[in-house]
Amino acid sequence: MQLPNKLAPFIQLDNLCYEDKLDLLIVATQALKQCHSQGQPEMDLLNAIENSDCMQDAFEGITESHEFLEVTLTEVEWIQFSQAVLTALKSVFEVAK
Repeated sequence: MQLPNKLAPFIQLDNLCYEDKLDLLIVATQALKQCHSQGQPEMDLLNAIENSDCMQDAFEGITESHEFLEVTLTEVEWIQFSQAVLTALKSVFEVAK
């Protein structure tokens, strides 16, 4: 699974450590839940990060610019983001075998 095209210039999942991937999964799933439960058609990354329970304020391997934080994803794109991060996490365990 690939990241939504809007995020590709900013995030290289292969360059992120395990903890950053976990926190990104938290951000993505909580944004998805909020979009769905509150009927919001979309949410930007700044609000998603601020509203999440993730441990990071900054992620190594991500270009966190104003443009990145202003990227707005739809509910479907949050699903794609979650799936891409989950796939990247799964690959960590496959390499460890």
